[in-house]
Amino acid sequence: MRRGLIKAWSFDSEPEIEYRREIEAYKILQGCPGVPETFGTAEYEPLCDVHALPMQKLGPTLEELTSLLPQRRFDARMVLTVAIQMIERYRDIHVRGLIHSGTKPANICLAPRGAGTPGMLYVIDFGFSLPVADNLPLPSAHRIDVVGNRRFMSVLAHHGISKSQRDDLESLGYLLSYLFHGELPWDIPRITRLRSFRGFTNGEEGQKQQQGQQQPQQQDQPQVWRLKMATPGSKLFRGMDECFHEFWRDVKSLGYGEIPDYEKMRSRFAMYLEEHEKACAPRGWWDIWDQFSR
Repeated sequence: MRRGLIKAWSFDSEPEIEYRREIEAYKILQGCPGVPETFGTAEYEPLCDVHALPMQKLGPTLEELTSLLPQRRFDARMVLTVAIQMIERYRDIHVRGLIHSGTKPANICLAPRGAGTPGMLYVIDFGFSLPVADNLPLPSAHRIDVVGNRRFMSVLAHHGISKSQRDDLESLGYLLSYLFHGELPWDIPRITRLRSFRGFTNGEEGQKQQQGQQQPQQQDQPQVWRLKMATPGSKLFRGMDECFHEFWRDVKSLGYGEIPDYEKMRSRFAMYLEEHEKACAPRGWWDIWDQFSR
């Protein structure tokens, strides 16, 4: 028996464009592996003043699973499994002409308990999804809305540059680093706010204070996109298997709109996962959930 839920949108709290994007995305992705099934069409409910869509009920998110784990970190096998699954998900989503633009732990779910494909991860939340740019091979000259989670979005997405396949894969790289380390290099409060006063030494600053002149404004913390650009793969994937570094080099070398070699990326992660599992028996997602949720 299939279990369902109702996803509802209220335009008082959510932009209508996100609703339109998500409804259209689920139409395009019906039957796509790892995307929740929808039942019927979205309808407006006047009594509640919401638009509602019946859809498949999934298991907990990776964010919920992370909250149960020691030090809130995935082990190497778990991260490799996420990498393999998400490359498959994004390959199938991109083939259907969409960019997800919503990579984060809260938007990846376990399959429903007892499902026919218990090891599958599902991608949700397509409110930020965009069509693969039709102006390839060059980005659009017009800026688009900056959408997505700033911790995980690609560098180009910060600047409103139209997205292509590599943006989802760049975001995936940040996600894999986060799951393994429990944080990203640009996460607050790990960043120390800069206190830089232009043109002043400490002594000069004191003299100006004594003279009653206004102090220069404190500079804000570095912008996240600058920190992303300044973070090398060796730091982002420190302590992780070489396949993550190779994946990152492949992603960063992709041209705008270039179709990634998904199978090469997936098979490389699969080879490393097989090596890890020679020493340890494979574990399912629900086994891990049950172990730490007791």
